[in-house]
Amino acid sequence: MAQWERVEKEIAALRVELKKETQFSRKVELNMKIKKLENSGK
Repeated sequence: MAQWERVEKEIAALRVELKKETQFSRKVELNMKIKKLENSGK
């Protein structure tokens, strides 16, 4: 359970970073990291 909470916090942090980001390529990179984390939690 603690592992999933860590992943959730990391995803939340990435989403905050994503909202602040202006470079499209960086947004794509962050989105890919989020998807990878979401898929690893299933």
